[in-house]
Amino acid sequence: MEDYERWRIVRYKISPVFTMKKLKNMFYIMERCARDFIDFIENNQEAMNKPFNALYTYTTASITASVFGIDANTKNTMDSPFIDMASKATAPSFTTNLKFSLASTFPKLFKLLKLKFFGDQESYFINIVKQVLKERRRDNDKRHDFIDTCIELQNEGVMQNVATGYQLIPSDELMAAQAFFFFIAGSDTSAHSMLFVLLELSGNPEILKRLHKEIDDVFGKCNEKITVDDIEELKYMDMVINEAFRKYPTIGTIQRKCTKTTTLPVGEVKIEKDVQIIIPIYAIHRDEKYYPNPDLFDPERFSPKNISNVPKYGYLPFGEGNRICIGARFARLQIKVGLAWLLRRYTLKEQVYEPKCFEPSFFALRDTGARIDLIPRKA
Repeated sequence: MEDYERWRIVRYKISPVFTMKKLKNMFYIMERCARDFIDFIENNQEAMNKPFNALYTYTTASITASVFGIDANTKNTMDSPFIDMASKATAPSFTTNLKFSLASTFPKLFKLLKLKFFGDQESYFINIVKQVLKERRRDNDKRHDFIDTCIELQNEGVMQNVATGYQLIPSDELMAAQAFFFFIAGSDTSAHSMLFVLLELSGNPEILKRLHKEIDDVFGKCNEKITVDDIEELKYMDMVINEAFRKYPTIGTIQRKCTKTTTLPVGEVKIEKDVQIIIPIYAIHRDEKYYPNPDLFDPERFSPKNISNVPKYGYLPFGEGNRICIGARFARLQIKVGLAWLLRRYTLKEQVYEPKCFEPSFFALRDTGARIDLIPRKA
C-alpha cells in the first residue's frame, strides 16, 4: 500500500512538468536539439548507415537537454555523455528479459532478491543529477528544464496527500530517480516510434508527399523559425504518427494488478483481487474488429472525420486511465519536431517494410536493424 501512496503523490507532483505551458517553455530545448540533429546527420556518415542509432542519439540527447538544460558553451547537443549509458540500460539481453519477467510474474521475489534493472547506470545518472541540483540551487540558474521543476518541488517542502495524510520528502535522491526514469522510459521508445514512422513513409510515397507539403507550408510561413504553435499546425503529421503508434505501439503489452475483486462489464469476466492482468496492446491494435485491414498503414483512420470511430480502449499507445504515461505530450512533441526538421531536409528512398518478427524484449517493440535511406531534398 505504501508503494502505491508513494507512486500516487510523486505522479501528482511531477505531472505539471508535462503540461503544455511547461512544454512551451521547454520547447526551445527540443527545437535546438532537432536542428543539431540535422547537422549531426549531415556530418556523420555512420548516422546515415545506422538510422536507428542516429534517431537514438537524437532522442537521448533531447531528453538529456530537457532534464539538464543547455549550457551556453554547448556546440552541438547531440554530443551527449549519456548515449552509451542509455543504450546499455535499454538494450535487450537474456538477463534483462529474465528480470522483467520475474518482476512482472513474481514481484515479491524480485524485491526479496534485491534485484535491479539498471544497476550501475542508474547510480551513475542519479549521482550526476544530485550534483547538478546542488550547483543550480547555488547559481539560481533558470533554464525551464526538469531540474527546475525538481527544485521548485523541493522549495515547496514536504509533499502531502491531504486525503490520506501520507507525506514524502522531495529529497535529491527522489528527484534524481524521477529524472532517471523519465530519461530511460523515453529514449528507446521515442527513437523506435520515429523509426517506424519513417519506415512506413518509405513504403507509402503518396503519404510522404502529402506530409512533405504540410511541413514545407508550415516552415515556409514562419521562415523556419519554428514555435510550438507551428508544430501544432502539423495536423497530418499527427495522423501519421497516430497510425504508426497504432501499427507499432511502443509497448507491446502492459500489466495491471487488480486492487479489488471485480467483474468486467464485457463478458461478465470475474477478476479476483491481486490478479495480474496482461493487456495485449499490439494484438488489440491489429484486431480487425477495431481496425479493418489492420496491416494497411492508413493515417486517415485518425482524421477529424474518422477519429471518433477509434474505440477509447482500443487505442493504447501510452496506456489509459489513471496510469496513462505522463510523458505522452513530451514524447509526441519531441517526435514531431524531430521528424519535421528531418523531413524538411530529407526525403526517403522507396521501399516496403515487412518485418517477420521483432527483437525479443520486455521493454519495448524493437527493430534496431531496420534500414531507411535518407536522400537530401533539393532546396
